[in-house]
Amino acid sequence: MTAARKLRVQFPRHAAALTLKVVSEYLTSPQKMSLADIEADLEKRASSPVTPTASKSRTMPKPVEQIISSAPSAASGSSAASSEPALATKPIVRVANGLYSEVAVWVDALYQAHSPSQEDFVEALTSQQYDERDLNDPVFVYALQQAVREHAVGAMFLKKTEIKDVPAQDDRMKEFPAYKAKWTLRHYTPSGKAKLHGDESDTEPGFASVRSTVSLAVDPPDKLAKKKSGHTGDKDWNKYGNVGNTFFVLCIDGVLASDQQYLKNCKWFAEFDFASIPNLWLSSDWLDEDAIKGDALRGSGEQVKRRLVASLAKKNMHVSMFIRELGTAYSNLEVKVPGGRPVGAWQGPVKYPF
Repeated sequence: MTAARKLRVQFPRHAAALTLKVVSEYLTSPQKMSLADIEADLEKRASSPVTPTASKSRTMPKPVEQIISSAPSAASGSSAASSEPALATKPIVRVANGLYSEVAVWVDALYQAHSPSQEDFVEALTSQQYDERDLNDPVFVYALQQAVREHAVGAMFLKKTEIKDVPAQDDRMKEFPAYKAKWTLRHYTPSGKAKLHGDESDTEPGFASVRSTVSLAVDPPDKLAKKKSGHTGDKDWNKYGNVGNTFFVLCIDGVLASDQQYLKNCKWFAEFDFASIPNLWLSSDWLDEDAIKGDALRGSGEQVKRRLVASLAKKNMHVSMFIRELGTAYSNLEVKVPGGRPVGAWQGPVKYPF
């Protein structure tokens, strides 16, 4: 899909002819094709439907090298062009470029017949033999999310949920009270036992790491328990693409920056330092699509923290006022971290309101 978009920009007069099937033929050509070769073939296609012939071997100009370096591998292109849904779950040759380029190919194949379900995704993921290292790699998580979003409908939804990478921020806000406050992420769970909730004892949750929906679906702790998460539906898989992330509530000086309905049943939480997390992103909760507001920001915890303080705080603004500003800027603010997080210790038991 990325290669197709770039070629459509390069050849706007032939944009309609640059279907995924046509682009796949270029990518799978046994010999490298230059921009001139592609343009010549498109001219031929404009007059009569012909199959592109491979040009004489020569080094591609830099623009085409860049297109293909971020596009699916030669071996995977033919699967993307197929219209048979059965091919969606057949393994696609993995691309050893560190970008998980094959993800876009098998995701595209899943959408050939219908909007895929969680079961369709899990079957394809299993077929690809992704392991926990893959599923927890931020590159994989974001590749999956972007591939799914390519099929999301609704220009307004895509605009409101565009994830913006935060550039390095300066130090000008480091003296603000909002910056000096203690920023953490909390992952709350209804697991475990708590006398506060009417249980006979206090018992910590029995798991030692926070895992993503995709990790739990591909390799569930209980092999017989393959049911959907209570907070995750098919829309998370086939529209939002956020299933490779783990979800957290931002906490500033012990105060939650957002409130969620599910918190009422939670008994324990794990806490993590916000600024030290190397990669995360935050946004409004997407489930209420009409209420989405605020920029979806992605970057290191430190840089995202600085960006929020610089955008919403003033030099002498009290921390409580900053938290209210966050609540105004976002609807049910969520923080997402690609992949899982090991739990150092469980805090609690707790009972809502915290």
